[in-house]
Amino acid sequence: MQKYFFLTSAIAFLFTTQTIANTLCQRQISCPLGYNQCPQINVSLIYCEQRSSFYWGSNQVITCDVCPSGFLRVQKSVLAPGCSNEVTYYECQEPCTGCNNCVSDTDWSEPILNTGVQQKATRKCVCNTCNATYEYRCVPGYYGSPTGTGISDTICTSCPSQGTSAAASKYITQCYEPTGTTHNDNSGTFSWTNNCYYSGS
Repeated sequence: MQKYFFLTSAIAFLFTTQTIANTLCQRQISCPLGYNQCPQINVSLIYCEQRSSFYWGSNQVITCDVCPSGFLRVQKSVLAPGCSNEVTYYECQEPCTGCNNCVSDTDWSEPILNTGVQQKATRKCVCNTCNATYEYRCVPGYYGSPTGTGISDTICTSCPSQGTSAAASKYITQCYEPTGTTHNDNSGTFSWTNNCYYSGS
C-alpha cells in the first residue's frame, strides 16, 4: 500500500509539473505575479510612435500600436516561458530602400599615417545600413600583423636600414636588402649579387 502511495504521488507530481510547463496562456491586462513582477520577453521596440503592454502568462509583452509615417507595422510571434502557445505582438520596421555608395574596395588604401598599414574594406548593404569589415596588411618595406590603424592597435614595423619587403610581410625574415645593395667595410666596398634576407637574430 505504501509503495502504491509513493508511485501515485510521483505520477501526480510529474503530471503537475508538465501541466505548469505547458500552460495554455491567454492575454491579460495585469501581471498575475503582482505589480512590476512579470519579466519582459521582447526587447524594447525602436521606431515605435505609440506602444502598449499586456501580459501573457507571467510575462510582459510590449507591442507597437502606431508606427511613424512610412514605416511598416509587422506582426511577430514568440514562445513565452511557461506557455505552450505563442504570443503575437507588433513592431515597426523601416522600409528597405537600399544603401548609397556601399561598394567594397577593389584595391588597398594608401599607407595610413606613419603606421606602414594599408586597409581594404568589404562592404555589404543590409536593408538601409552599409556594414563594412576591414582587412589590414603591411606596405612594402614593413612587416607585422596589423590589427588596425588606431593608437591601441598593432601596427607594422619598418624593415632595417636599406631593407625592404613585399606587401603583407609578417616577419623580419621576409625583409631583405635587394640585389646590388652596397656596403663598405675594412676590406673595401662590396654589393649583394642576390637578395640578402635578414636572419631575425
